[in-house]
Amino acid sequence: MLHKNVRRMDKREDYLAILTINGVFLKLTGDKIEFFNECKEKEKFSEIKSEFRKYKEYAQELVNLDVLEFEDVHKDDKKIFAIKKDRKLMNYFKEKPAYEFPIVVHLGISKACNANCIYCSVRESQKDCIELSKQEWIRVLEKFKDFGAPQVGFTGGEPLLRMDILPDLIKHSLKLGFGTNMTTNGILVNDKNVKKLVMAGLEQCQISLDSHIEEVNDNLRGRGMTKIALKAIKTLQKHGIVVGVDTVVSSKNVSQLYDFAEFLDSLGVEYLTLLKLKKGFLNQEVFRGMIPEYEEFGKQLLKISNSDLKIQVTVDCAATNNMQVFTKQELLQSNIFGCPIGHTLMVVNPNGDLYPCVALMNEEFRLGNITKDNLAEIWYKGKKLKELRRITNYVSDKCTKCSRFEICRASCRGTSYELLGNLKDRDPTCGFRGKNKKIFRR
Repeated sequence: MLHKNVRRMDKREDYLAILTINGVFLKLTGDKIEFFNECKEKEKFSEIKSEFRKYKEYAQELVNLDVLEFEDVHKDDKKIFAIKKDRKLMNYFKEKPAYEFPIVVHLGISKACNANCIYCSVRESQKDCIELSKQEWIRVLEKFKDFGAPQVGFTGGEPLLRMDILPDLIKHSLKLGFGTNMTTNGILVNDKNVKKLVMAGLEQCQISLDSHIEEVNDNLRGRGMTKIALKAIKTLQKHGIVVGVDTVVSSKNVSQLYDFAEFLDSLGVEYLTLLKLKKGFLNQEVFRGMIPEYEEFGKQLLKISNSDLKIQVTVDCAATNNMQVFTKQELLQSNIFGCPIGHTLMVVNPNGDLYPCVALMNEEFRLGNITKDNLAEIWYKGKKLKELRRITNYVSDKCTKCSRFEICRASCRGTSYELLGNLKDRDPTCGFRGKNKKIFRR
């Protein structure tokens, strides 16, 4: 049967696109489309036509991803950290985008923020913005819908500072069929606001929280922010919204990740997303001092994956090459494929300016403006995006000769730019040393 988490299914010319509320995006081609159509009508896998039972392993994967559910097929117990996408970025180094539209669009609807995270990576690029009106944002949503993008996330600044328009934007995005979520610092999460968001149809929300240890989190995100975030989680859950947590991994919290995941799991938090540290307003010395030991990062992830915790843990697109405790095969199985710049993501500033990702949000990387420029022209023919897609062909041979290059794609181009001033150099935070590096095993 079709799982309740499936948000949208789009039949394209040669594939079927499937999106779930927890961000899974799949493209089915060939006879797997016929297989899926057969499966979504059956309560048991044993009822599937015999010619399709050769796909039992694939059916198991769809069950694990909350795309299908059967009475006689259960989720695998083994947990592997993952961002689930298809494998199109594997060994893909072309100038043409791997996808005909961005898979995820971050909509920064507010330039203001009532928090003061020390590593904020967007504040400077948004400070002089003239925010778009509700009608302009509705048109933005319609443009991305017409272009084919399946997911939008409302961010900021702090999106709840625009409660005058946010519920209507959420409602419209769901009407258009987008997978929709929101990320908030939690300060304005209260019964009144959450009721409005629920009425609009919001089902999933991310809370920014870096640690359950008050001293650690408050030093990173501001005094009192730990209590605020934990109260916000309870309020959202009380109103039936699925809660996830966004965590920036740094030297301040990397050794506590398992304990943090265990704590969140005890609260009923369903998702933990671990984000790579961006420089933001940090000076070089402080930034370098906050870069985590990625070998420890991997050990913590391994401990989580071997645990009985129910919380689903994902890492962002920049962390693949640092997963030193995982074998190459495990990385392949987890479907994580490195820096997707120019292929899967687009960021929209409060004034409609477009950027390739939050790590590259200065004028040098501005792609255009969604209210004035043609989205298809920018995506397919834009000079800056073409150059960014070609970057993986010109990065340091320290990357291209690595045994995991096709997986990590040279890791975070934003970090290379922030630390070395050069998009073509290797990510200096990568600790992987090739296939002769000792790998820590289970």
